Amino acid sequence: MEKDAGFRNGIVFSCGYLTIAADLEEGFVLRPDYRSNVVPKMSYDREPVEATVAELRPFMKSLNITFKVIEKGEEREVTSRRDGETHRVVDATAGDATGTVFLSLWDDNIDAVEVDKTYRLEKGYTSLFQGHLRLNIGRYGEISEAEEAIEEVDAENDMSAAEHEQPRHRRRSYGGGRRGDRRDRGRRY
Repeated sequence: MEKDAGFRNGIVFSCGYLTIAADLEEGFVLRPDYRSNVVPKMSYDREPVEATVAELRPFMKSLNITFKVIEKGEEREVTSRRDGETHRVVDATAGDATGTVFLSLWDDNIDAVEVDKTYRLEKGYTSLFQGHLRLNIGRYGEISEAEEAIEEVDAENDMSAAEHEQPRHRRRSYGGGRRGDRRDRGRRY
């Protein structure tokens, strides 16, 4: 804690880019740190990651990648848990000179993507489906035809073949302890 020149009767506690100042006349004041050039980044935008298929790992976000579509599977219909609507989905295989990976195509993207063409995906992401790696376009992703075609695809290095362990989601605790605590309160055994 230190004395702040900006406050007549004040004490300042500074932690990184935020300052909490206590002024006897004004009360507590929260403000950006006046001594620092650090400005808190309040955006959820991530810096895009440029990757090849062999560099893909589960749960990568804001991913930029160029790939060639090798094959498209059968179209099927699924019902969304989020909005209850029916959607079309196709599993495709995409690859580049470093390997191949499953690519999930939904609704309009099914018709927009053709086999043996090269595409550029920006702001895509990876996920696990039944323990296997998948490349996804997603809601915010943009797919377009690439300027340069990929000629050679390494079909031997299948990144979706390896099985990954699904992360376990921890149950949220809303307090309150165990059930027995309330009933047994005050009892002696």
